[in-house]
Amino acid sequence: MVDVPQAAAVVQELARRDVLVDFRPGAGIRIAPHFYTTDEELEITIREIKAILDTNAYAKHLDGKARV
Repeated sequence: MVDVPQAAAVVQELARRDVLVDFRPGAGIRIAPHFYTTDEELEITIREIKAILDTNAYAKHLDGKARV
């Protein structure tokens, strides 16, 4: 689990970028590493989350219509 500001909107932007994660209200973003998930995929996901937060790319998903 990764708890970040505007997690629901961040998850929507991750989905737009073909990064599949799950939003859990009150907890944050569930990345769910598994035996078939590589370390590189996990690192890419964390980098994408950071980039989304740094650039406010999540803002376009704050229209109140959750699609997660």
